[in-house]
Amino acid sequence: MKFNFPMSFSVTTLAWGVLEYWDAYVSAGQLDNVVDSIKWPLDYLIKCHIQSNGQTTRLYAQVTPIPKLYITVCIFKIKRMTFQII
Repeated sequence: MKFNFPMSFSVTTLAWGVLEYWDAYVSAGQLDNVVDSIKWPLDYLIKCHIQSNGQTTRLYAQVTPIPKLYITVCIFKIKRMTFQII
């Protein structure tokens, strides 16, 4: 499955945060890491646009429907948990 719309929203939000808090990323020494975190999904999204003669002819988004397995089958068991206040 390809979830391009959630990925594009996430990378847009991350990039917006970098623009708003640029100085914080620089002072924390995380600017290179966040730029790499933005670059990878953008490179992927660019590759989803298939061009011919300089025009986008195809955009691959969600390639396959969500299987019924995810909707109808619970893959884990929820156990009752008890907590003690110390």
